[in-house]
Amino acid sequence: MEDLLKLTNGVVAEGGAYDSIMADVVRLEAMYEQKSDLKSANLMDATRLLSWVRHNAAPLFSGAARSAFIATSILRVLARTGYIHEAVIEDISRSAQAIGSELVRDFQRLERDVFMARYGHIRPGTFDITVPRYDQEPEKYFSFLDATQAQPDVRDTGSFVELSASDIARIDAHFAALGYNFNWARFRTFAASAIHAREYVKFLYTKQVSDALEIISNVGVQYGCNREEMSFLTLSDIENMLDFTSDIDRRIREISASNRVSWQQSLPVRLPDLLTSPDDIFGFEVEASAPNFVTYETVQAPVALSLDNDLRGKIVFIETADPGYDWVFTRGIAGFITRYGGENSHMAIRAREFGIPAVVGAGRHYDKWKTFSVLRCDCRARRVEPII
Repeated sequence: MEDLLKLTNGVVAEGGAYDSIMADVVRLEAMYEQKSDLKSANLMDATRLLSWVRHNAAPLFSGAARSAFIATSILRVLARTGYIHEAVIEDISRSAQAIGSELVRDFQRLERDVFMARYGHIRPGTFDITVPRYDQEPEKYFSFLDATQAQPDVRDTGSFVELSASDIARIDAHFAALGYNFNWARFRTFAASAIHAREYVKFLYTKQVSDALEIISNVGVQYGCNREEMSFLTLSDIENMLDFTSDIDRRIREISASNRVSWQQSLPVRLPDLLTSPDDIFGFEVEASAPNFVTYETVQAPVALSLDNDLRGKIVFIETADPGYDWVFTRGIAGFITRYGGENSHMAIRAREFGIPAVVGAGRHYDKWKTFSVLRCDCRARRVEPII
């Protein structure tokens, strides 16, 4: 526990590890502003981009994400022990001014070209080369003729739920008793900043990842290979290609075909979410996980199983809580349900930002709820009821 306390103080306290992380974010911002010539770039350029991400961006994102988890963990404990209400957590999350609300506001006010210059690199799946970016198939994701259909309720991001002086004094005393070297005022500022930073840093570094994927795809086109074929190449395969100057197309196809066979052979194998020993490969128990209900809102609406259809006023089913799905918030959705994800996941944060009822990480319930035409999601009661 002493080590945990030291770690927490070292991250949260003013001038600590988190502040150092944020000082380094300027490097990511500089890289984000650089324009890449994706058409003329080669595999060497792609590997350099990914190497830069690995050694510079990934550590910053890891630090920002851990800071956000520390913030939300402390907030949850404060709520469970009666020091704050859940509404304080919702308000701090909304106050974080995350990229999702910025995207929706910019969609409503910016010209199409300007909007795409900022957000065009985003793709659902983030690391999936087979999925088009926003700027490659904009009409698939956005209806630029009716930007007014975007989520109208982007909450005020400039204020917090006010705690009384006595409440703050209780929290400060509690923090001191735990050995924390920070008070509520510092922690509140840290929490909002860290929650925002996790999403902002991810937004910045995924541009480099997205550009690298496009370079790899374009190189594939030069050799007559499509995105699916290129998707079966590992990063090591791509790096090894740099040693050859001939028969590149043949090598790509052979390696891709071999890796595809290995992938197909692995499909019947099911592994636990967490491997704790080699024995887990041969047998394990599947733990039932509880869905995460986000906000205290209630909605009853038709369901949308396909993201190609009209989504306005519907409860949308999304497989993963992935940043690339921020575009759905420009469609005026009523709510959403994801199969995977936790209470600190990207889409859970989005739900709090916009005050949209959501069920994140529905797990085994996901397929069952998809069979109904109309659902009622009562997030306060933590219940989903089929209507039709």
